[in-house]
Amino acid sequence: MVEDLKDGLDQRKKGDKSEERTGATAARTTGRTQGAGRAYRRTPDDIVEVFNQAPSATTLARHYGVPRHTVQGWLRRLRSEGLLPPSSRGAA
Repeated sequence: MVEDLKDGLDQRKKGDKSEERTGATAARTTGRTQGAGRAYRRTPDDIVEVFNQAPSATTLARHYGVPRHTVQGWLRRLRSEGLLPPSSRGAA
């Protein structure tokens, strides 16, 4: 699969547009779900364990390769579900 992604990247760099990414391919490579409207990234299954090792939204964003605001949304939802303790900074 990694080779396929590298080949696709090489083709795009060369300007070869013979192989366009479909919605399914885009969803698989970016971690986004497909549907009408806005694309949402699924929360990784191991995020609680990773957060316990590196409790920082920035570190998690780098780890998962997603924007920081995406991780902040994941953490907010996990806290509201009681899966993570409240933030140490406190809400203003």
